[in-house]
Amino acid sequence: VLVLGDLFDSARTLSAEQHAAELERFWSVFAWPRSRLRLMAGNHDVGYALQGPQKELLVQRFETAFGPLNWELRLGPLRWTAVA
Repeated sequence: VLVLGDLFDSARTLSAEQHAAELERFWSVFAWPRSRLRLMAGNHDVGYALQGPQKELLVQRFETAFGPLNWELRLGPLRWTAVA
């Protein structure tokens, strides 16, 4: 299953506690085995135009929760590449 970005509505405004609650909600909705999911970050997940510490925090939160921002998946002749 490929889930295209904006996994959260506005991750940049969430406190740590709110982020944890949203993450729990996300995994309750997408109750698939994690090995069957590929998740792409969206601008609401990692702060489109942000720079500095706030951007770094959002990227760290995303990668801790969902895995690397950038990835490649090959299935036979098909290739998917995610670059954030």
